[in-house]
Amino acid sequence: MRRARTGVLVIALFLLVSWVTWRSGAQVPKDGLTGALSAATMGSASSSDWAISAEERNFDSMSVKALTEGVGATGEGRTLAIVDTGVDVAVPGFRDAAGLLRVRTWLDLTSEGATTVTGPIRSENGRLVTDEVTLDISALRSLSGTFYIGVVPPKIGAVAGAESAYFVVFDSFARGSFESVCIDVNGDSSFAGETVLRPFSESGSFTQIPVSRDKSLTVVLATVNIDSGTAVFGADLNGHGTMLAALAAGGGPGEFRGVAPGASLMAIKVLAGDGKGAWRDVAVGVETAIREGADVVLVGSTPDDPADDSQWLRVERLAEENGVPIILPAGNMGPGAATITIAKSAPATIVAGGFVPGEDGTVDAWYPLSSAGPDRNGNLGVDVLGPAKASAPMAGYHTRVQFGDVEGTSVAAAYVAGGAVLLEDAAEVRSGSPDGLRICLALREGASHVPGALPVEEGFGMVDLGLAWDLFRQGIQPAGFQLARKWDGSVTRGGLFLSGTSLGAAPLWIDNYGAESVTVDLSTSASWLWPQATYINADAASQRMTWLYGEPQIGPGLYSAQLLADDPYTPGVDGRMPVTAIVPHVLDRETPGSSRIRFGMPRTNRVSRQFFEVPESAEAMKITLYLEGRGIFTLYNPDGQAAYRSATSKTSSIDVGLPRPGLWQLTLMPDLTQATKGDSAAGVEIAFLGVVVSSDGISQGAERYRIIHDPTESVKSSSVRDTPSSVWRYRRSGLLQVQSTTTLSYPLVSDGTLALSLRLGTVTGPTLKGYLYQFSQDSHRWIEVASCSTDDGSAGSIFYPTPRAGKYVAYIEAYGSGTAVYGEIDALLVPALTTAEFAASERGSSEPVSGSGRRPIQEALSVPVADVNSSRYIFIESKTKPRLAGIIERPEGQNSETPLVQVMGSALPGPGIRTVRVSTPDGRYGLDLVITVGTTSYQTNGGRVTGIIDSSLPVYHMTPARDEFVVDAP
Repeated sequence: MRRARTGVLVIALFLLVSWVTWRSGAQVPKDGLTGALSAATMGSASSSDWAISAEERNFDSMSVKALTEGVGATGEGRTLAIVDTGVDVAVPGFRDAAGLLRVRTWLDLTSEGATTVTGPIRSENGRLVTDEVTLDISALRSLSGTFYIGVVPPKIGAVAGAESAYFVVFDSFARGSFESVCIDVNGDSSFAGETVLRPFSESGSFTQIPVSRDKSLTVVLATVNIDSGTAVFGADLNGHGTMLAALAAGGGPGEFRGVAPGASLMAIKVLAGDGKGAWRDVAVGVETAIREGADVVLVGSTPDDPADDSQWLRVERLAEENGVPIILPAGNMGPGAATITIAKSAPATIVAGGFVPGEDGTVDAWYPLSSAGPDRNGNLGVDVLGPAKASAPMAGYHTRVQFGDVEGTSVAAAYVAGGAVLLEDAAEVRSGSPDGLRICLALREGASHVPGALPVEEGFGMVDLGLAWDLFRQGIQPAGFQLARKWDGSVTRGGLFLSGTSLGAAPLWIDNYGAESVTVDLSTSASWLWPQATYINADAASQRMTWLYGEPQIGPGLYSAQLLADDPYTPGVDGRMPVTAIVPHVLDRETPGSSRIRFGMPRTNRVSRQFFEVPESAEAMKITLYLEGRGIFTLYNPDGQAAYRSATSKTSSIDVGLPRPGLWQLTLMPDLTQATKGDSAAGVEIAFLGVVVSSDGISQGAERYRIIHDPTESVKSSSVRDTPSSVWRYRRSGLLQVQSTTTLSYPLVSDGTLALSLRLGTVTGPTLKGYLYQFSQDSHRWIEVASCSTDDGSAGSIFYPTPRAGKYVAYIEAYGSGTAVYGEIDALLVPALTTAEFAASERGSSEPVSGSGRRPIQEALSVPVADVNSSRYIFIESKTKPRLAGIIERPEGQNSETPLVQVMGSALPGPGIRTVRVSTPDGRYGLDLVITVGTTSYQTNGGRVTGIIDSSLPVYHMTPARDEFVVDAP
């Protein structure tokens, strides 16, 4: 099963989940700690005094007055596009001093506001008579005497309580030009006194449908086309876009003021009232905004999958060519590393995370629900931070403004977008050229560090418009040189992201493509990373090489730093290269039969992250947290998806069925919702259940595995008799919708197939049920042949041996609170197997242990690397009952010639570097790869070593004597 389209998350205030659905769709990003609405959190109502004081505090934190009072910038003459859920144009604050609307364009790219019209119908004595209703249109003037009729779109009607409200289309300005529309707002079948609408972008007209005594729904006419029989109405049924517009550019005499209160606005609706949409529509919305003349584009949502598709890349290039900044929120997936889904590729794109301005003597702090980097390309992911909490006018309240508390990274993006508009206004007044690309550069380089924040959390830091303006006036320009590096055979100008290991050393190039020589000072932002040279002289149009070193023996955790390359004679830092290393905890390799990992999360008043490696084929894992203090912990899968989140002060356990192999992440942070905020610490123990397979690497021409299993179960190893293509497998992790069924169609089953397998997993709380159906040729119906449900360990499975030839399909149903639950699915069609001739070289001990039965058995499995007949898949079968107890999926391309590795003493400079050469077996060509010798891994460049990656990493052991927590508590 594959997505039909990529979705979007609009940021909501509910903290519980910001999931990736397996279905198509987009949503508003979810913000906040205690739950509410979209990429910004919409919480309780606020007073206008509180809203204004919160806005002033946020303005002070980003130096807005440096431009508004120091330069006189208001954003006048600039156009800001809001690509989100639409804008309620009647909310006070969207008019200029002369009372004219500053919202100039309203487009709806969703289908939510679309409806059909029928006609033409001739009026009879001022009435339109149809089979369903008689409408009094005597107050309307049609030059042709004909009308078209329709009913307002269902979703607009449902929100306004006017599901059957009729509207008519007629030609009041030019005969035959049907561009005038009137809605029977009060439902009395008469159009007397109703507002006549024309396309908003031409007329600025709107009408209001009462919702309650204090609230009404503002509706505009986006487009009408009689030839196609359609009309499109615009309305912000969510309120998210209206609040972002108010924060970025609200204003007006005596009203709440946004960052750029003089700017004109475009409202481009790409998300529906429920906050859902498609990322492709967001891309079209941004492209439309640029082509319609927007100077800055604010996107209020993030994709639920990494959005580096070709369509988005074209939009980014268009923005760069036109010098139009695109400002997007980082997302609100929480503090997990690598949760960013925007893989930007152009300097005009700015991804905004959040910070919380300090109050009453406290320091500014990183907003801990922001998604964090690095992105998939190793870049920071986040560019800058904006204020993440605010209060803004709510849609629907026009005579008496109501303010709502909002928080999240879309709030931050709105502030940053407003700041970009102010900078463009100031630049045009002072220099005659706003130059959007230089403004993006100034926003980044003018940002300030947040105390305690990592580069992958804050990017360049908190936006400071005063410093950004100073850099712009000083003439900041893109550097005349670039940084490039090589790692594992790949040359890139992006960041360096090492997942699962630390950095030894990597070659680094300074490419000077300018017409003059340059001196580049090199430094780093953390002590674990350093350059070989502190400065480099590069001639014009030349390339210089040096080395970048990392501490070879660092403990498990997340390490984030930047290499800074600066020409001291130009404003700002000219080049940055992010370097991120994730070092995980691994299985205890010292104790035979152990399938446990233990580590501590030290006491902290901010986010603590730890990574651990889930081995192949673990059927379930149990995570036990021994907590001290009250904290919020979140479990992320290898794709950065939040699988489980909970706030607690008690020791607790989490079961995860069928955990996907790879690096999982556990984060712990203090519970910020508590009145008394303290720090928190935890000891963590992870036990893997069932059959657990882990790789010991390649040596002596063979790939070696350790198989750990319960002594009561006997297992055997088998491989596919044919080629790997004869195995069909579907493996997926993510959210399953509780309102619908996930369907998987197996390939056509032929005679001789060994079995059909369906394995399911989830986390503590939800339940998954699986059903296997076969199409009966006799009855021509689908018949259920097997079923399963996840058990107390959150895992379940179907093993259907020797299936009859034909068609099969599996259905997975999810049950739990909310609209979606986390799920793991592993479906296989297994052809006939052959007993593999693999060496079982040793077995672990099975001595009795008091109170716990017998120790697990550990066996060694040796698979020849160059065996062309061996499969990509190796199956661990149970001898006690018909089931697949484990599956080893070997990397593609594994069956290649074993490289020649030569280890020769220690001669190179650096942190314990030894001389290692890796080449083809004949020794003719050097190979660029990571090679393991013993327990140490080496990264080679041109066949020669560049550094050591030490796999013997220390494990935290916390004791009460150090006022910390015991990891191995009973």
